[in-house]
Amino acid sequence: MSLTLALLAASALATPQTATPAQQHEKFKELTLHQLIENAPVGERIHVDLVFQTQLDFEQLKLELGPMADKDLPRALRDRALEICLPEQAATLQLLRSYEEQGLADMIAPLWINNAIGVRTTADVILELASIEEISYIHYDPPRPATLLSTTTGGTPTCDQETINSPFAWNRMNATGQGMVVAVIDTGSCYNHSDIVNNVWVNPGEDLGGDGIVWDPADQNGIDDDGNGYVDDLIGWAFDHTTSVDNDPMDHGSHGTHTAGTVVGDGTGGTQTGVAPGAKLMPIRTSTLISHEIEVWQSMQYAALMDADVISMSLGWSHSWGPDRAFWRTSCNNTQAMGTMMVIAAGNEAGWSTPDNVRTPGDVPSITSVGATDCNDAAASFSSIGPVEWASVAGYNDYPYPPGLIKPDVSAPGVNTVSALNCSGYTSLSGTSMATPHVAGVAAIIRSLRPDLSINEVREALMSTSVDLGTPGKDNQYGAGRVDVQALLDSFAPLRADVYDISASSGATVNLTLDASLARAGQTYWVLASGSGNEPGTLFAGGHVLPLNQDAVYNTSIRLTNSANFANSRGTLDASGMGSTTVTIAPASLPAGAIGQVLSFAYATAVAGSVDYTSNPVNLSIQP
Repeated sequence: MSLTLALLAASALATPQTATPAQQHEKFKELTLHQLIENAPVGERIHVDLVFQTQLDFEQLKLELGPMADKDLPRALRDRALEICLPEQAATLQLLRSYEEQGLADMIAPLWINNAIGVRTTADVILELASIEEISYIHYDPPRPATLLSTTTGGTPTCDQETINSPFAWNRMNATGQGMVVAVIDTGSCYNHSDIVNNVWVNPGEDLGGDGIVWDPADQNGIDDDGNGYVDDLIGWAFDHTTSVDNDPMDHGSHGTHTAGTVVGDGTGGTQTGVAPGAKLMPIRTSTLISHEIEVWQSMQYAALMDADVISMSLGWSHSWGPDRAFWRTSCNNTQAMGTMMVIAAGNEAGWSTPDNVRTPGDVPSITSVGATDCNDAAASFSSIGPVEWASVAGYNDYPYPPGLIKPDVSAPGVNTVSALNCSGYTSLSGTSMATPHVAGVAAIIRSLRPDLSINEVREALMSTSVDLGTPGKDNQYGAGRVDVQALLDSFAPLRADVYDISASSGATVNLTLDASLARAGQTYWVLASGSGNEPGTLFAGGHVLPLNQDAVYNTSIRLTNSANFANSRGTLDASGMGSTTVTIAPASLPAGAIGQVLSFAYATAVAGSVDYTSNPVNLSIQP
C-alpha cells in the first residue's frame, strides 16, 4: 500500500508517531525549528508551513492553458493549480483534520497559489509530518510584527498629492482609477469611514441583488454563491485568527484604514487623501501587529482569485526572522501571473546592513518595491536601502552581492502623510507603509487608462517617468526616483496634449497625441468635443460611451472639431496604434464667459463601422 493510501486509511485513528532522528531533522528548514522540536513542552503548539514537492510556475501553467480572456484567467489558473496541489496535499490534509478533531492541530490553511499547507500543531505531530514523502520541507512560521508601523506621528500635513501630481490626473484627464480594484492587505479597513464607504468593492458573485450595497442583509445567506471557497465574502476576507467572523475585514487597528485612505479616500470628510478616488477598495485583513507568513500568502491568493488589479502591501519580514524567501518569490510571481500587480513597502530599517536592509517580500525582483521620501524629495531617514541578494536562496541563486539587485524600485511621499483615522477623521503617519499606497494608487490610474500594458510594462512606466533623485539613474535609496503622475500620463495616457492651459485672448495651438495601443493599429479614429469630460455622454454601437456634455463651451468644441482649425480630426491610426491631431484656437474666438471653464476633447476608434474604443478626455483650462 502506498504512503498516501495508508494515511487515508489510518487517518480516522491517527495518533502522533515518532520518526527517526534523520527524519526529524532533514526536512526542518530552520535550526530554530530543530531546537523547538527537541525542547517543546508536551502539547505546546508550533506554527509551521508544510511545503510540498511540486512547486508551481503560473507562467508555465498559462502556456499550458493557452490564450483566454483576462477575466477567465484567475479561475482557470486556480483550477489547474488545484489539479496539481490537491492530490499531493490530500493525505496530509486528511491527517491534519483528524488531529484537529482531537484538539492537536488548528489554523489549517491549504494553499494553491503555491503548494503548501499552514498549520499550528504539536512537536510530535510535526515529527510525523516530517516523514511524509510528499512534503519537501517544513518551514517555521511564528507570528512576527510584519506590519510596517509608522516611525513618527503628527506634524505638518504632507504635500503628498501635490508632490506626485495626482491632481493632474483628476483634473486634466478625469483619471481617478475608475474601474480598478485595489486590494489592501493590512490590518483590515474601516469601510464605514466617510472617505472610504463609497469606494468599497462589493463581490459581484455574492451581490445577489446586483445593487452594490455594502453589507446588504439580503446578500448574507450563508452560501458560497460564487463558488470561490469563501462563504458570504461580500467585500473581502479576514485571514487572521482573532475573529469568529471571517467575512468581516473591519480594521482591528488603524494602520490598514490609513493605507486604504491613501489609495481610495475621496475627500468626503474634507481632506482629499486618495490618489485613486475612483478605484474600489478590496479590504483584506491579517493579524493586527503580528502575522504569520501564510496569512499574507492566503490574502494574496484571494486577491488574485477575485481579480484585484493591484495589491498594496505595507508589511514585510526582516531577513533575520528567517522568512521563506523562495516561497515568497514564487508566490509573488504567481500572483502577478494571474494579473494582479503587487506594490510592496521596502521597509523602515535604513540603519541596517545591506544586503539585508529591504524586507521580504519587498526584495522580490518582479514586484514594485517602494521607498519613502518627504515633501522636499529627500529620502526619509527610516526608508530601507538596497541592494538585495538572492544568490543564497535555493531555487533561485541569482543576483549575487556585490553588486546585488537594486531596490527599492520607486519612492513616494511617506513622511507625515495625512490619511483616514480608523472610522472617522484623519491623522498623519510616517513610514514606507504610507509611501506604498501612493504608488498603488498611481498604478491603479495607469492600469485603468492602459489595460493593454502588462504588469511589467506598468512597473517600467512608473520607473521611467519618476523624478530622478540622489545618484543619477536608479539607485538603492530612491530606486528610479519619486513617482510623478503627470510625467507618467504625459508619456502613457491614451490621449494627451502638449499644453493644458489656453488663452482666450491670445488663442492657442494644441497638439493632441493619440495612443490607442498596438492592438488598434490601422483602426479609424475621430476626435470629438467632450465638453466637461464627464458622463452622461453619448452611447455608441458596441456599448462604448464617449462623454459629450452640453456645457457652456460645448458648441465651441463642436465648431472646432468640424472646421479647418482642427487638423486631422479624423484619420487612421498608424502601425503602432498612434495618431495626432492639432487644434488651432484663434485669438478672441472663444465665447464670452468661457474664462475659467474647460475645453475638452476625446477620441473614439471604429472597426467596420462599430466603435471599438473610447479614450480618456483631455481638459484644457481656459485662461484670460
